[in-house]
Amino acid sequence: MPVLTTNFLRTRLGLDFGMVKLVCSFAAFFSVTYYCQVSQAQYLTGPVAMALGGAGRAASEDGEQFMLNPASIVESSQISSSVFYSDGYNGVNQHDNYFGATLTDNEDDVWLAGAYSYVHRDRTFLNANDLIEDYHQVSAGRWVVKHLALGLNVNYMQSQIANMSNLYVQWNGHVGAFYVPTKELAIGFVAYNILGRDETVPVEIQQSPKLALGVTYIFMPQIRGRIDISQVQVQNPNHDLEYQLGFETRTSEFFLFRAGYDQDDLNQIKYWSVGLAFDGPRIKIDYFFRENFGYGSGGLHGIDIRLPFW
Repeated sequence: MPVLTTNFLRTRLGLDFGMVKLVCSFAAFFSVTYYCQVSQAQYLTGPVAMALGGAGRAASEDGEQFMLNPASIVESSQISSSVFYSDGYNGVNQHDNYFGATLTDNEDDVWLAGAYSYVHRDRTFLNANDLIEDYHQVSAGRWVVKHLALGLNVNYMQSQIANMSNLYVQWNGHVGAFYVPTKELAIGFVAYNILGRDETVPVEIQQSPKLALGVTYIFMPQIRGRIDISQVQVQNPNHDLEYQLGFETRTSEFFLFRAGYDQDDLNQIKYWSVGLAFDGPRIKIDYFFRENFGYGSGGLHGIDIRLPFW
């Protein structure tokens, strides 16, 4: 089809072949850029992970661990909840504002640990229309053998593109594994959006399949590190990877400092991030700041309040 189209333009319309290639190449580049800026492979990331470069497939923080890996919900408190808010910029003219809440149940008498999360999000983009989104996620996980847990979630997202009247609905799901061979080491693996892309919605909001592997290690009681490596499975001809890593140190009995780095080779974006946390016996408060290396003004701020009841 590309050969027939090019020949037609050249022979029937008298267009120069080099100019046709240039225009087609620009259109393809713009489409891929537009797709990468808007579409999602993994939608939810909590403030703790955001401060740590986005890494957390093998993490276990109450109120957000299941956002990145549904299997890690088995490490949550019996009952916990969280509320979170974020606002700022991911890049030039890429504003991001969202708020949400989570509720987790991992009581001893339940067969499956479960969680529910909700997010409302408004986003603007440099080369795309604004988006308004509502996202719901139900997660469940269970220890299947000693040291190994499996989990899954089902998510529902409703999107509205600015200047368009249609509401687009997508259903999808993730599956994950959480392996804890020692008290210092945890390994997580997640397959995101296992149902594939929904071709009935515009390509720029389609949820993309993605595979991710993460490791968390406790070097000593005061210092923890984590690293995740992931790969989007579509629109990725060079098999580019995303590398996310971070470390956390306890500065006093109730306070933590966090820092992280995120390198997304597919979208050619790099972020650095920092965070502070109050880690009380009941209430926990997490703050993060993340900035795009290529965008020297502004950044994304976020905060949560996590309440493990017991």
